[in-house]
Amino acid sequence: MNPEALALLHAHLLTALADAPAETRRLFHGRGRCWPGLEQVTVDWLQGVVLVSLFKEPQAAQLEALKADLLRLAASPAWVACGAHTLALQHRYLPQSTTEWLVGTPSMT
Repeated sequence: MNPEALALLHAHLLTALADAPAETRRLFHGRGRCWPGLEQVTVDWLQGVVLVSLFKEPQAAQLEALKADLLRLAASPAWVACGAHTLALQHRYLPQSTTEWLVGTPSMT
């Protein structure tokens, strides 16, 4: 994940949240190998919960940049307008698939 890839993810998510679906849906599928630098990322919409999943451990600086970018997203007008209330970051590369709750409170395990 480099700065250009994170900017692309941010722009993609802003567009997706502008027309947030009424049902559960994948907003971003980096694992499809269409987005260089984001092959390890997926983002799902779960009726107001935005779940970001990482399938490969990023470098510490990359992880911090991703978290900062996600928090910027959660402070955006698009976030408020779409009715999102929770932002979770799941580390699927860990044995327990640990989830960090960046915004909101835990609502799933």
